Amino acid sequence: MSLTIRGRLTLWYTAVLLAVLVLFGAWVYVVEGRLRLDAVDADLGRAASAVALAVAAELDEGAPLEEAATEAYKDFFASGRALEIRSASGARLAGENGPPPFVAPAAGASDDRSTTFTRAGEDWRAFVHRHGHEGASYDVVIAEPLARAYAQQGIVQRTLVVGIPLALALAAAGGWWIARRALAPVGMMVAQARQASGQEDGFRLRVPREEDELGVLARAFNELLARVEGVLHAQRQFMADASHELRTPVSIAHTAAEVTLARDERTPEEYRDALRVVGGQAARLGRMVEDMMTLARADAGGLAVERADLYLDELVADCAAQAAVLAQAGQVEVAATASPETAFHGDERLLRQMVMNLLHNAIRHSPARGRVEASVTASNGFVEIVVVDGGPGVPEADRARIFERFVRLDAARSRPGGAGLGLPIARCIAEAHGGRLTLAASGPSGSTFLVRLPRRACGT
Repeated sequence: MSLTIRGRLTLWYTAVLLAVLVLFGAWVYVVEGRLRLDAVDADLGRAASAVALAVAAELDEGAPLEEAATEAYKDFFASGRALEIRSASGARLAGENGPPPFVAPAAGASDDRSTTFTRAGEDWRAFVHRHGHEGASYDVVIAEPLARAYAQQGIVQRTLVVGIPLALALAAAGGWWIARRALAPVGMMVAQARQASGQEDGFRLRVPREEDELGVLARAFNELLARVEGVLHAQRQFMADASHELRTPVSIAHTAAEVTLARDERTPEEYRDALRVVGGQAARLGRMVEDMMTLARADAGGLAVERADLYLDELVADCAAQAAVLAQAGQVEVAATASPETAFHGDERLLRQMVMNLLHNAIRHSPARGRVEASVTASNGFVEIVVVDGGPGVPEADRARIFERFVRLDAARSRPGGAGLGLPIARCIAEAHGGRLTLAASGPSGSTFLVRLPRRACGT
């Protein structure tokens, strides 16, 4: 069974806290034992110094070393402790009779030292203090059992054994409560998301604190909702516009067929005229469907670019020559200028479609006896294709919309025939080559469209 985020947070928090408490408890136990042993050594050291001074006092009174040691032993003997006074050579001068020395003599030792030894199955702590007086050198060895120190350390151990689990349980309960409070906005956002029907526009998540991490998550989710809403709106608009655009040629073809078939007797010329109308509308439908397929592939990231070495100046000149034939009906002149041998590495078919779309757009928006100019220049690692028309220009409010699909401005400004897909397709082709198509300038004397493509070395 998978744990919730609250459960995982509590589990990890408890595990980390357990490790910290165990390490801290072990450190406390070790340090407390060391400090208690140091306290025993200090206590034994003070007692050994007092015995050594008592021996020195007896020596000052003229007693020999062995007699002075015996007198000092009698004065300072205390039950529960063991005391020995030794000569510098290690011989016992005073102390318990019978058993061997409980601490082995250290030859040549001059500093105080302490050690732990076992006597009759019990741990003892001994302190050795070397003292010299009136030319005599002797050691005072005093020891006491560690039972009391061990008992006090046991209390610390039991306190840790009981306290750590108790603290861990309290901390786990607190961590669970904190995680529940911290993740409460997540539950609120889930409830809001479940209440959304998907039909209303502008639905956004609400969070009480937008400055914390969950608030950042909610803002990111709301931004995603806004983008999805925009895509869905564009998709619905696209479907509506596509249906409207497709309905016109279908209606014309259907009407032409019905009118022709309404009477039984028709001349061959009338049938040919009707078929020409149907064929023209079918061709228009085919172009529109092909354009929509191109845009759909571009949206899906599947606009395949088959790159090859070519010369853009020749491609633009060829497109201008083809467009000039179409422009004769509207008495529009088409001209092309380009830097000679402008080499480029790209998809010739797509680039040709892009240039033709720009030229067709310029011709449709140019007045009679107007002029359309196309030029190609190369500089600073980029190639620029510029198409200029002599039309009335694009209003400021519509300059961002002209690259949207099925957008056609006032019909009085242009000749009929476009479906509003030429400029969006041209922009998609430019972006597929790593470039950009923009409306560089527009005014009463005409508009200028600029395609800026990164220039790649031939063969790459």
